Amino acid sequence: MADFYYPLPPEKLKKRYSPLFEVVRKKQSGSFIGLPESAKSGYLQFLLQEKKIVRSFLPEYESVYKILYFEPIPVITDNPYHWLFQLSLKLEIQDQSYTHVQTEDPIVLLTNIQRYLLNLASRDEHLTIFISRPEIFWDLPREAGEALKALWEIRRQPPNNPLSLVFLLHSKSPQEETFPAFFDPLRTAMNENVIYFSILDRTETNYTIERFCSYFKVKLEKDTKKRIFELTGGYYPLVLNTIKLLNLADVEFSTSMLEKIFENKLITREIVNLWNSLDFDQRIEATKASKQILTKQKQNSTLANLGLISRSGEITSEWISSFILERRFKEVQSIGKVSALEVLKGKELLVYKKLQTRKGEVVTRDEIARILWKDAEDEKYSNWAIDKTISRIRKKLKKHGAVVSIITVRNQGYVLLS
Repeated sequence: MADFYYPLPPEKLKKRYSPLFEVVRKKQSGSFIGLPESAKSGYLQFLLQEKKIVRSFLPEYESVYKILYFEPIPVITDNPYHWLFQLSLKLEIQDQSYTHVQTEDPIVLLTNIQRYLLNLASRDEHLTIFISRPEIFWDLPREAGEALKALWEIRRQPPNNPLSLVFLLHSKSPQEETFPAFFDPLRTAMNENVIYFSILDRTETNYTIERFCSYFKVKLEKDTKKRIFELTGGYYPLVLNTIKLLNLADVEFSTSMLEKIFENKLITREIVNLWNSLDFDQRIEATKASKQILTKQKQNSTLANLGLISRSGEITSEWISSFILERRFKEVQSIGKVSALEVLKGKELLVYKKLQTRKGEVVTRDEIARILWKDAEDEKYSNWAIDKTISRIRKKLKKHGAVVSIITVRNQGYVLLS
């Protein structure tokens, strides 16, 4: 369902999106952390499709500023440059002054797009590409990222900057040492302007509820909508599934029904997915926030910036807080006993965070070697050193009571299990 058809966004949302369009106006590159949770609900795509709304932010839209919303499609292919082919097609659809070339040769595609960008610069025009769902790039090699860097660097050649790249990230930070290899060449662009964009505020949540109620034909009172925000904390998947479940109930709504929805597997699954996306230290912080023992010094964090933790240091969603307090995972039971920051330091901590972000998946020896030795990986590569690093991590976590297991996958690498 294209869920941006109902009804028009309220004026208050303009203020919320003004930082994003300010980046466009200043011709900056950078990252918006957390924006995809809002973009999924259609606001950004809706805004970009409505020229009148965009011009309220950018009066010179289309005459000076061009905007492309690029969401690469996952495709089963051995060509790591297929995303460049998709970008070329997208440019042709959006701008008649660009002609797509029918090839997947990265050199030809790059040359063609660069020629188009230089032409924009000669006309004093500027293109901003919003790259949505960049996790599709996660498994691509560094070489594929070099192609994107080659586009970005064209801004340095002409006197007028023709291109900005804005990455719409979920909960990862471009400053993280363990960021995927694809993005290594683009660190400068990603870090140029980093803005945290919290998941959904009350205005967005109310608007989301209105759209879904219109689509599912569910009628809710004002107090009920308020209660949904308190329970979900504005976390989009919870809001969506709550309205779905109310629709499926096919009975007259009651507050007690809303409270019972927490037990439904759709709700539990989304909270589990959110929990699994947090790294070790974020889980500690979330647990302390649920117990209302989070200190003010800890509030200036990714979770607080994303809106999962309030200014008062509490989890914004009652359901998420209940999930943590009921200790549904063994890892939650032990998380308060040990902090990875306290036990692990330096490269050991970076390796552990890599395992944590890829929990349940194999992290290869080459990936670990890249963390340990960076550019000197080929010169210093040592299987013995990699094994000793993992061994030290296991011993330190076990000594402090962490219920985690790092499994060796022969001839491949390691997997972190809870």
